[in-house]
Amino acid sequence: MAMIDERLRGTIARLKEMTGSYGRGYGVRIGVILAAVLWMGAAGTPHLLVTYDCSFNRCSRQRANSCNYVGVFGMRRGISPDPRHGCSPVVLL
Repeated sequence: MAMIDERLRGTIARLKEMTGSYGRGYGVRIGVILAAVLWMGAAGTPHLLVTYDCSFNRCSRQRANSCNYVGVFGMRRGISPDPRHGCSPVVLL
């Protein structure tokens, strides 16, 4: 029993050295990470425009037929552009 108490005291002392307290702040860090994961699940992850496809001679982001994005989970091809603005440089998918 004394050995367990000694180990527990050693673990608490190491935690206090690492964080400056008895583990305060871990709840805040976990909360921020959880909020970021939930936000990405609801809103999507950021993707950057790589290429765009169009069938006209003068091709631009505003006249594109489809947009190709790369993001956290890989390449997304054939995303239809916004009718007013065309292919956005950064989107949440």
